[in-house]
Amino acid sequence: MTIDIKPRSAAVFLGVIIVFLALAHLLTVVSTYYWGHNYVLGLVPLFNMDEEQNLPTYFSSAQILLCSCLAFAIAVAEKNRRRRDYLYWIGLCLICLYISVDEFASIHERFINQPFRDASNGPQRFYFSWVIPYGILVVAVVTLYVRFILRLPREIGRLIVVSGFVYVTSTVGLELIGGRYCDTHTGPHADLVLALFVMCEETLEKAAILVLVYALMSYLSRYVEGCTFRITSSPSD
Repeated sequence: MTIDIKPRSAAVFLGVIIVFLALAHLLTVVSTYYWGHNYVLGLVPLFNMDEEQNLPTYFSSAQILLCSCLAFAIAVAEKNRRRRDYLYWIGLCLICLYISVDEFASIHERFINQPFRDASNGPQRFYFSWVIPYGILVVAVVTLYVRFILRLPREIGRLIVVSGFVYVTSTVGLELIGGRYCDTHTGPHADLVLALFVMCEETLEKAAILVLVYALMSYLSRYVEGCTFRITSSPSD
């Protein structure tokens, strides 16, 4: 048996899951704020994108982990071809691995946001304090990777830039806007708007990672000699 995995097919598959999770979150919003049911046999917390360690979180973590594995595969191939750019791919692999773990374990929440909340009585927009160190790291990574991105094939480089821009904009930019909204609005209506805001933020994050997955798979299939996405088994298996 042979199973061919094409970058476009994989992207469509992941895209369908993202749309499903977004619609499921929207149903949790309707159930909570219009029908007054915030549990429904555990389905509401299971699909609520503002919760931790549920299906949307696991999917995001697995999707970013896939990017880490793809970047590692590219790094190995580039090293075998004696190209120094393999170090950049190793760096991307480690960055994605950390983000995947952070998505699953909420490292930024445990070690940055919560201590700041406990020590501060300031505006809520500053409760999302993880954006400060993470923002500095983003600037450093962008500065370090500019030349590398420019050396990539144009379509691959463009996809990576789009992915990074959308991801940073949704995680950092929308997080700050959400914090500002929390600081100036209260009550059930504000909670409803924030829940919809979270859906937009989380969906954009997942879409950005989908673009990165497609870019990495396309690079492997087009520019790494002898690489194919294929799962095979012998007739006797």
